[in-house]
Amino acid sequence: MKRFAAAMLCAGFALPAGAETTEDLLAEILDRQLGTGAVTATIHADGTISGDFHGKVMGGAWHIEDGFYCRSLTLDGEPLGQEDCIAILRDGDGYRFDGERGTKAGHVYRPAE
Repeated sequence: MKRFAAAMLCAGFALPAGAETTEDLLAEILDRQLGTGAVTATIHADGTISGDFHGKVMGGAWHIEDGFYCRSLTLDGEPLGQEDCIAILRDGDGYRFDGERGTKAGHVYRPAE
């Protein structure tokens, strides 16, 4: 997103008012529990992920790459597929995590009360 923003500014375009970067949105949710109902997750500032996925212990690691939130997960200690880079978007009172660099519709996670 930063590269996109820089390219837009260099080309003479302004970003839409209120445009939020992945880093902006992550700053709001780091170290806070998020959930969808059956799934809870916490993205920790130290680059780790913890949570519960339908009763299984979820773990993992994350980093920012090309403006995307990239993460690899484990369930009960076993790797869960390959790393996925995800677009995070505000969705009402929650955050939508769209996979495959924003091309695959994801789920909305809301902060735990």
